[in-house]
Amino acid sequence: MYRPVQSLWLVVLLFAASASNAALFTKELNNVEFEDGGMATGFVVLDTTLNRISDFDIRTTSGTDIDSSFEYRLDTARIAGQSNGPGSGWPDSFVQLVSLPGQDAAANRELFLTFSGPLTGATASSILHEGGLGTSSYEHESLGEHLQKLRNVHGSALITLPAVPEPSPLVWLVAILSLTYALRAGLRLRHPRG
Repeated sequence: MYRPVQSLWLVVLLFAASASNAALFTKELNNVEFEDGGMATGFVVLDTTLNRISDFDIRTTSGTDIDSSFEYRLDTARIAGQSNGPGSGWPDSFVQLVSLPGQDAAANRELFLTFSGPLTGATASSILHEGGLGTSSYEHESLGEHLQKLRNVHGSALITLPAVPEPSPLVWLVAILSLTYALRAGLRLRHPRG
C-alpha cells in the first residue's frame, strides 16, 4: 500500500515543480477612465517566461461617445498585437485586443493599451493617455464603413499587481512536501514494520 501512495505523491510533486516554472502574474487595471466617462476594469495575465500576455478579462463600460459596454475575454476577443519591451514591436509595450466576429451584434471593437515600460511581475506600469500616435490608449468601435467611434483613455491610469498576492511556487512546494510527510507518517503508524 505504501509504494503506490509514494509513487502518486512523487508524480504530484514533479507536476507541481514543473508548473512552478511558469511565472504567471495577474496585472489589474486601476483608474482607467475614458474621456467620454466610460471605464475599463479587469486584468491581464503576464507570462514572464514568454514575456507575453497569455490571458485577459477586461470590461469597458458605456460613455457618451461609445454608448455600449463590452467584455474582452478569450472567448469574445483575441490579441491582435502585443509587445513587451524595446525592439519587440512598436510601440515598445502595448496590447491590442479585437472583438471576435459576431460577439458584438452592432459593431467591431478594439481596445488598445500602451504602457510606459515593459510589464513585469514585480512592479506597476502607467497606462499612457492623451498622447500622439503610439503613446495613447483607446477604445475604437466600428459600426460600418461610415460610422467610427473612438475614445481615448483620460488621466492617470495604472496596471498593477492585485492587492492580495497569489501563493508563490515555493508555498505550493512546501505544502506538497508537508502533505507527503504527513501521509508517510500516517502510513507508518497504521502499518508498523516488524
